[in-house]
Amino acid sequence: MNIFIDTEFTCLPGDNSSSEMISIGIYCENGCEYYACLSDFDQSSLSPFVRDNIIPLLPDRAVRKPKEVISQEITKLLSEHEITSVWATFPTIDQLENLYSEKENIREIHQKYADWDFQLLLKVLNKIPENFPTQCKDITPYYLSLDPSKMPKNESSHDALQDAIWNYKVWRRARASSAPLPT
Repeated sequence: MNIFIDTEFTCLPGDNSSSEMISIGIYCENGCEYYACLSDFDQSSLSPFVRDNIIPLLPDRAVRKPKEVISQEITKLLSEHEITSVWATFPTIDQLENLYSEKENIREIHQKYADWDFQLLLKVLNKIPENFPTQCKDITPYYLSLDPSKMPKNESSHDALQDAIWNYKVWRRARASSAPLPT
């Protein structure tokens, strides 16, 4: 089964920072979904963008969970399914050039951190489930292959679960379209 993930994190990775997960959304091809927001991320490392645009969208502190609990819940979810592929949106080089001030390192940043959502997922797990994919697949070429008029609507950007569901919708729509898909 394919799963689709998205995370929100404290700041951009690789920008002389220690980027941490804030929230994660997982959407499974069979309709199963998971969302959690961490209670124990470092508030002092928030970028101004995250402070202004992500934090106000998070659930109340009372429903946030410690990393250990989230790790156990995700491990249980993943072990209940045979996961064949993990999908996430990787930023393009052009998108990264708009986000980072040091343009000369963009290709290196892309190479190291394009799959940052996947890296954060692996980081939150204490033990990677047996037979879990070792790499994440990029949904970006799929949405770039779609006619913009056929692009699924994202119900709420910067919401990890809604973004994971959008990744699934893009994947499904691209597979159903006549556009050639990337290999």
